[in-house]
Amino acid sequence: GVLQKYGLDQFLLSVLLPQKERLTPNLQKSFLRALFNSDRIAEFDQAWHALDASPEIQSDPELLLYRAAFIGIWGTAEVAVRPQRRLEDHLSDGPWRALANRLYLRVCERRLDEDGYFATLRRLEEGKETRLMDHIRGWQLLAAIGQRAEAVRRAKSFADAPVTGVEAIQLAQAYHGLGLREEATQLLDRSTMEFGFLDGLWVL
Repeated sequence: GVLQKYGLDQFLLSVLLPQKERLTPNLQKSFLRALFNSDRIAEFDQAWHALDASPEIQSDPELLLYRAAFIGIWGTAEVAVRPQRRLEDHLSDGPWRALANRLYLRVCERRLDEDGYFATLRRLEEGKETRLMDHIRGWQLLAAIGQRAEAVRRAKSFADAPVTGVEAIQLAQAYHGLGLREEATQLLDRSTMEFGFLDGLWVL
């Protein structure tokens, strides 16, 4: 639960993968979420097909949103229409609003839909529900569509500090990818003091 709360999906997978053949239904759900969130998409699809006969999986509204996002990104245009509507139905309100918006970000990112991405990001910001990676993926989207200067501007004006060492790594890598070497170095100088137990920071 703590790993999920802070988006530490790689650590969660390191716990669950060795036990993946004997997970409880609740841990199966956590496993599927962590695979998708970690961009291990082929494994997510494989695990989904292995588990989709389970009543717990079939009836779980959260996992159905994950599957809708998967189809919206990797399905054909015709097949993706209905799952995309499932996501869109939850964007404005309801208990799955934040998740639906975060997953819809992934759909917009994959489709290089700048307007859709940042409209969705604003909805999350209004509810104070954004995560660092939501912003980083937005910068990467802008760079991918030829708006590198805007991506750099947004990255430089981003004021939130990383909450975890993993977020510090993600932010430093994003800075470096945009050519902001000084910002990346300064961030690592601070973060290795705050999260010195995380060897990945020192390696980076």
